[in-house]
Amino acid sequence: MFKLLFSILFGVIVFNVSHIKTIFKRFLSKVDMKILKFEDASYITVNARTKRKLIHTANLMTVIVDFTDGPWSEQDPLHNHPHEQITAIVEGEVIFYLEGEEAQLLKTGDMIAIPPYQKHAIKLISKTARLIDTFTPVREDFLK
Repeated sequence: MFKLLFSILFGVIVFNVSHIKTIFKRFLSKVDMKILKFEDASYITVNARTKRKLIHTANLMTVIVDFTDGPWSEQDPLHNHPHEQITAIVEGEVIFYLEGEEAQLLKTGDMIAIPPYQKHAIKLISKTARLIDTFTPVREDFLK
């Protein structure tokens, strides 16, 4: 019985030490910093009135989205995705539609958090707008 308990205890200690080493390796290993200079990045054209620039790591994506030709008479179509999303309005005004919620007028400096799979859309109110969208996990569909 003593040998069994000793073996289990020794195994737990070895596992924990190994696990701790792995954690420290991750934190101490060199991670290359990614920098995207705005003037060096090309726009990706989404449609005639929407273009974007993006940067991402393995688990996180940030996208600068520029909207033009406002004000729009109608909202963009509702859409959803499995990603968590946070949007910040850095320029302009939009009406933000989130399924199940009242439409919200968002202006420069406002932010919204969108849960996965919740349908949402915008309608441009100003002539132009710039939004910063952050997604986790990465929007693989944006990389194609």
